[in-house]
Amino acid sequence: MPDETMADKRMSLSRETKHTTLYPPKKKRAINSLKADETIVVLPADKGRITVILEKAEFIDKANALLNDTTTHRRLQNDRRANLAN
Repeated sequence: MPDETMADKRMSLSRETKHTTLYPPKKKRAINSLKADETIVVLPADKGRITVILEKAEFIDKANALLNDTTTHRRLQNDRRANLAN
């Protein structure tokens, strides 16, 4: 399937997908099919009640860009995760 067609389908599904507990069977199958695709990431949007579908590489790039932004984050000098267990 051409990338453009897949992108159109993803966009269409992302507009239609609502965060409700009861999905019609056809929509539930479509969402599960998208979630099974390991080349994409399906997640809720930060705002609004829509589902966002991103290429996995794009998602990782955006996450790394946010974490590497030294104007909003800074690297800790030591690992404080050990303190969380206690």
